[in-house]
Amino acid sequence: MDIGSGAGLPGLILAILTECEVHLVESDTKKVAFMRTALAEVDVHATIHHARIEELPFLNIDIITARALAPLSKLIQLTQIQDHPGLSYLFLKGKGVNEELTELLTSSTLTVISYPSITDQDSSIIYLKR
Repeated sequence: MDIGSGAGLPGLILAILTECEVHLVESDTKKVAFMRTALAEVDVHATIHHARIEELPFLNIDIITARALAPLSKLIQLTQIQDHPGLSYLFLKGKGVNEELTELLTSSTLTVISYPSITDQDSSIIYLKR
């Protein structure tokens, strides 16, 4: 599940490159229209939810991803309804990630692995697991 999908990154790419069931969550009508057009053009299936993440029911998904949406602690809070023991998170984060990790880990038992971005030296890919 890609939350705050915007123009579809990384969700559309995941839908194109994998055979996984991908859910794209976006509240902005114009961005949803763009993603629908893009999916039709490349003939790829993904489920687009024209909603805010907090409005969705439990979907029993495996991974939640987001790029440039909110601080880590807020992302975890927004996705609470999707939480289950096997859930993982994969977030693309920028310069302030160390402060976000410090804040998150003071109130969480998540396991964290941070990978440096290969496209931006100031960015990281954050993997979180229960």
